[in-house]
Amino acid sequence: WGDVLLLVIGFYNFVWNQMRDPSELLWDFVWAVHVFLGIIVLFCLLFRPELEGVRYSGISKNASVFALYLGPIAAVALGCLDHEIRFGRRWKYLLGLVIEGCVVLTLLWKSQSAGPLLWIAGLSFIWIFRIFRYLRSLHKRRVLAAIMLALVLCIVPVYGGITWGLQNIPQMVGNELIFKGETPVAKTSYGMVVQAADIGERLKSTRLGQKFSSASVSGILSGRNYYYKTYLRNMNLVGHKDRPVMWGHRRQSHNAVLGIAYNYGVFAAVPYLIMLIAVVERTFRYSRRKGQLASVPFYVCTFAILASMADNVEQPFVWLPWMGLYLLMGIVFKEE
Repeated sequence: WGDVLLLVIGFYNFVWNQMRDPSELLWDFVWAVHVFLGIIVLFCLLFRPELEGVRYSGISKNASVFALYLGPIAAVALGCLDHEIRFGRRWKYLLGLVIEGCVVLTLLWKSQSAGPLLWIAGLSFIWIFRIFRYLRSLHKRRVLAAIMLALVLCIVPVYGGITWGLQNIPQMVGNELIFKGETPVAKTSYGMVVQAADIGERLKSTRLGQKFSSASVSGILSGRNYYYKTYLRNMNLVGHKDRPVMWGHRRQSHNAVLGIAYNYGVFAAVPYLIMLIAVVERTFRYSRRKGQLASVPFYVCTFAILASMADNVEQPFVWLPWMGLYLLMGIVFKEE
């Protein structure tokens, strides 16, 4: 990985430094994410039917991995909404962002992945608090109320439309794509029977309802505590060349700090933690500027860091959270 990073990032950094305006890269990232979501939705509607009783995994064969791809897209939508409400006047773009947010939330809910849903819920609360602070006049707060109402009104038809499409369009066109090693068998962890009359019982029957009604730590963490204990037991000062063996296979850490400390030695976690803290602090400071899309790095990087505490985000070039974290932290650090 070191050789790959040196070659790819070295060339990339050279090109970036030759750009007339390096901050344009932020625009490129945001628009690429918008296009990526369109491709995801189209792919899912045409080739990936939703099966009742199975967590929806979309472009992946793992629902949690699919949710981790969707998280940065939701963070981009929050950052763009933040900018448009504070400085923009493009109502069509605002409505598009609201619909985009509803689409991402719908797919996230269908994945039933607790971590990304919790991280996005937390970022949404931060977003609401920030917007209320910036919109001090009554007129502007009415604008925010209108946007929140649009979100509520959009989520029902968007959820219903995507659900209908996932359940019917692949069968209508006769397409279905199953990834290698994927078994389309209903799993009891998502609730096989959802026939209850009231919404409370329906929510309890979902995987999230079962997870958070569990009394055990292992149940809530989906067994991640066993990974953490194994990595902690095997820590040393010089690091390791391979992952520890658990249940007959080499397993990843499901925690970026533990993974760094295990791979490179305990003390390597110190500069890594300092970096993560600096990223949150600097991107937050950057988000207070009036520059276009200045809020996007804060939401994307914060999501990626939160996700890395429970999932294997720290894998170069593997997926969108890693790309978002390192690309956008680079943009912010370079500005300073």
